[in-house]
Amino acid sequence: MPNTPIKNAGFLYINGLNLSRTSDEVIAITAGQARNGTNVNDITVGTALAVSNIISGAGGLDTGAVANSTHYAVYVIADSTGKETTAGILSTDIASPLLPGGYDMSRRIGYVLTDGTADFLEFRQEGAGNDRWMYYDVAIATDITAGASATFAAVDASGGIPDLTVSGTVNMLALFTPTAPNDTLELRPGSSAAAAGYVRASGAVAAVVETTNLVCPFDVTTGVDYIVTGSAVALSVAGYLDKLV
Repeated sequence: MPNTPIKNAGFLYINGLNLSRTSDEVIAITAGQARNGTNVNDITVGTALAVSNIISGAGGLDTGAVANSTHYAVYVIADSTGKETTAGILSTDIASPLLPGGYDMSRRIGYVLTDGTADFLEFRQEGAGNDRWMYYDVAIATDITAGASATFAAVDASGGIPDLTVSGTVNMLALFTPTAPNDTLELRPGSSAAAAGYVRASGAVAAVVETTNLVCPFDVTTGVDYIVTGSAVALSVAGYLDKLV
């Protein structure tokens, strides 16, 4: 019998290509490999790259000038003909950057965030494959700063989570002051109708501030809901799981 060829679809892999902050304006990208965003070709980074928010084009911003308090997608870009040197680029477009002339491939490898003076915030990216945890050195405040909702209410975490068009997981830093022992704080995904939260913290002593981290799924556009019993709570984004697909 003749052999029938087996054709496998490409795998949207990422190896290496980890991000780190080297200065207020520069992000480093380690060597590695990735499938491009349309899953038809490979991008190889043989040596570490740098991408700056004060230059334009390959190795910098895809367009415009750097903005304050803004999430930037970080991409590796390449030329399928091999004529152009593989590089990094920053973009506010979470789907695809504006590619410089000669480049025809890209793959997002993370996000970074600028502060109120357009400098990159300190962060740590952990992970080796498509799932990467991003942690901030200083947690990013949500709109819940003295929350006291006795029914589930939405948390606006968009300042710390760059892309709420996909579901994911968030690590919330919570500070709450119970008015009685065993008062609770609960979180659940925004679209959930669960009567109890997915994750919960309890205050053991009245009038003593409790500090804890709660890791909870968040939903597309709806994010996370919170409910608190007899307490005032402040919620900040300590980190999030970035799915690089």
